[in-house]
Amino acid sequence: MAAATTTAPARGGGAQRSFLQFVQDTVADGGHNRHALTDRITANMTLDRGEMQLTVLPSSATDADASTLARALSLRDYGIGARLGTGAFGCVYAATCKRTGQRCAVKVELTKGREPSQLSVEWRTYSFLRNNAGVLRALAFYEPKARAPRDGVTLRLMVMQLADDTLDGATCTAGAVENDAYDAAAHGHVPRSWPRALSTHAGLWAGARMVRALQAMHARGVVHRDVKPQNVAVVRRHGTTDLAFFDLGLAKRVITDAGHLPYEQTDRFMGTALYASPAVHAGVRASRRDDLWSAGIVACACAGIHFPWMALPAIRGKTHNDTARTARRRRLRIMGDIKSERGQWTHLLPPQWVEYFDAVEALQYADTPDYDALVDALMSVDDPYAPPQVNELLTPT
Repeated sequence: MAAATTTAPARGGGAQRSFLQFVQDTVADGGHNRHALTDRITANMTLDRGEMQLTVLPSSATDADASTLARALSLRDYGIGARLGTGAFGCVYAATCKRTGQRCAVKVELTKGREPSQLSVEWRTYSFLRNNAGVLRALAFYEPKARAPRDGVTLRLMVMQLADDTLDGATCTAGAVENDAYDAAAHGHVPRSWPRALSTHAGLWAGARMVRALQAMHARGVVHRDVKPQNVAVVRRHGTTDLAFFDLGLAKRVITDAGHLPYEQTDRFMGTALYASPAVHAGVRASRRDDLWSAGIVACACAGIHFPWMALPAIRGKTHNDTARTARRRRLRIMGDIKSERGQWTHLLPPQWVEYFDAVEALQYADTPDYDALVDALMSVDDPYAPPQVNELLTPT
């Protein structure tokens, strides 16, 4: 989608509508495809200063122009570019501040009627983790000052740091793991290898950097709960390459001044099944150990390591929930079989990952992980702290 900041057209040649009225009319006329509606609305985004309430996070010393960048949206100095991704709760677009030339991302959410806003929850999490080294920076949040009609639509936007890439884009493995593994199980052949899978060394490095990013998040008592390649950003910091997390819509604070949230087991599932831990598959409330499990699976998958539970035969249930529940039980059974046969870990993984997963599996629900020991386990190779070449983690342009 080309960058655009056009004026919202008036109906029937009458007086020009406000932007928020344009939003209401677009949704009323445009059907139920929220992604397409969001594209059209964002392409016509001319926010009036009086219509939207702006909240800006205090910028750090290294981001002196963050507030200027964030406020540029209300000054119509904001060029919206291509859609970068979509999710259950909204769309993300590349954007440029015309005043500063700085590139960033804008996450847009449409909610109908009295639907709860997931983006508001995510913004509060970013605000709580302000300037945390483990996550990308959120700069500003926009929401209407006036409440939408009961049958109307509410538009909210969050301005964020733009990542250089993601592990998903850098390795092209996340979708391949899902699609190839399921195709392989269905058609009886081995999944093809991925030409841009990380080397073993780079996979270990990525795992170690994710552990450090999670350590920073966990230090504030927050667990991510949806660690997957699409949610791991590749960023350049002070001339080096690093990893950080974003998409905190499912993140939760599990450690407060009152202590750790108590152990709880339900039938609910939270996260992405391919990377979720056995405990999460069993319905246990996620804690720090589960983020670390998922980070290990993500790093291994990006290095081309396949796990048996990623290749389930087709499952058909009476409902979507039945299908998902059956798939989770089968994955959990496979994970249990592997755990009981320790030799299979040795067969699947380099020794560094065997040591890593042994340590993570030994953690109880509320245990504090030994992050240093986990990093040391992964980096027990020659030239341990030399990062991989930047071009191995960034998609060629």
